Amino acid sequence: MNMMGALDVPTRGLVEVADRDLNEMGPDELALLRNEKVGFIFQEFNLMNN
Repeated sequence: MNMMGALDVPTRGLVEVADRDLNEMGPDELALLRNEKVGFIFQEFNLMNN
């Protein structure tokens, strides 16, 4: 999931999301991809204290 969401950088191989190679994208392009194409719901939200 971290690779698909461009949260981690692959050390080898190819990761493509929406027909784009993540290794060839810069930080701004990755941020735009995350904003428009990827969504996460984390198991532990950590938004408020219980």
